[in-house]
Amino acid sequence: MKFKYIYIPVVLLLFTGILSAALYLIIFISKFLTLGEEFYKANFPNYSSQLYWIAQHSFMLILLLIIAAFVGITAAVFHYEPIHFKKNALLFWVSVFITFGAVEITLRLYRWKPGRVKPYTYFHEVDSHYELQGYYCDSLGIMKVSPLAADRIQKKREQGKIFTEDELISFTGLEEVYILAENYLNLPDNSYSRFIYKIQSEGSQNELDSAILEYHRSPINEQGFRSIAFKPVQTDATKILLLGDSFTWGHSTTNKTNSFADELLAKGYAVYNSGITATDPAQYLAVAKQYIPILKPDVVIMNFYMGNDLLNFKRIPSSNMPLFTFTNAGAIMNCPLGVCFSDYKTAYEYAVSNLKIPSRNNGFNRWCSLTATGALFWYACKKWELVDFRHPEWIEQYTKEDAIRLDNPYMGDIAEIKKLCEENGSTFILSILPDISTFGQWVTPLDYPAVFSNFEYYMATFSKSDYEMKSNHLNDQGNYTYSIFLDSLIQAKISQ
Repeated sequence: MKFKYIYIPVVLLLFTGILSAALYLIIFISKFLTLGEEFYKANFPNYSSQLYWIAQHSFMLILLLIIAAFVGITAAVFHYEPIHFKKNALLFWVSVFITFGAVEITLRLYRWKPGRVKPYTYFHEVDSHYELQGYYCDSLGIMKVSPLAADRIQKKREQGKIFTEDELISFTGLEEVYILAENYLNLPDNSYSRFIYKIQSEGSQNELDSAILEYHRSPINEQGFRSIAFKPVQTDATKILLLGDSFTWGHSTTNKTNSFADELLAKGYAVYNSGITATDPAQYLAVAKQYIPILKPDVVIMNFYMGNDLLNFKRIPSSNMPLFTFTNAGAIMNCPLGVCFSDYKTAYEYAVSNLKIPSRNNGFNRWCSLTATGALFWYACKKWELVDFRHPEWIEQYTKEDAIRLDNPYMGDIAEIKKLCEENGSTFILSILPDISTFGQWVTPLDYPAVFSNFEYYMATFSKSDYEMKSNHLNDQGNYTYSIFLDSLIQAKISQ
């Protein structure tokens, strides 16, 4: 009798092992076969057509193995528990069915669909796509706010009005950009507003004060940045060039004047803010090359975000082709993995295909495409690079991406910016903005010791209350915390 109670767990353990091994074989062989028979021959010297036929049909063979394991364990339980077998078996299969159904329904409510990978926050498929008017890319490959958007914002500021919803719809504007008209008209009670009122009330202004008041009247300068004009200013104030992306732009603030860039401006610094949403270290370098020799800043701060600034390739900015194009479908990456498309429409088609499981490739992909649960399991396997996620129609693009892919994140852009600062007498500060992972853990340079070993970096102490968790960006509180940190860091550097 004691043997019976030991036997069943052993059988269950054996079944679990067989199931795990079978699933791994399905994943591995399915991915491998997609590469084709020639690849199979080249990597298996003892190739034979019979073995390749077995490999081709391995998906069905392994499924039969799984079914056999199910039958085997059912027979074992029946053999040792014949009296209660029917009730236990019925309870087991009903529980499995209910559990699977609940998981499937829950996933579909959270926008998972059969044959689709994880839903993206900033991109989705649409019936008809069109470009939103707000950003553009210049001949140097630097992404900026478009002159059209800047002009519209300035005119509203001069009229003392804000954009209506109908106006925004009429020219398909991005709220991220056009909200500036309202932000700089209806100032909250913050450091920036008190600083502006102080300058205005004093009457006579110096060159920096005049540049700040001009910035307040027209938040987008002639160079396309949310900043004072990118021109040398005669001032005793410390001149700072900010490099960065949406964090430096002030993405998740309730009012852009709550951003750390404007907080620093209110502290008396001459702040040149080049932060633009949806950019990367390649843009930071392009901006540095263009403007450090002109502005001769005292301090250059690179605001490096651990969430998306670590890239396993070197991207070379492409003339008039932005990293992202903003459309009604969301943000479309024009240069995925460093290889740029000729136009954003092709990039859209590529992005849409990557939302789907390439079910034609092999049996495992087809099996996972049948349910939302299967799509979730496939996505998890993709994260570990166990499955074949490449669509046959994009082989040329994948080949180009493979050619420039690196084993470790590329840090050459940072090294070039640092060298450029040394050549122009500017103090370089690499300031890290940590990311919060899916599981709520901080992602910092400590997770990549080999990558950051050659760089001196600084990182503020944040709490999760400093982040707007939906967008994973600094909120008002986080921007204020960060401005205090940068202020102390700048003071320590300039006093050395």
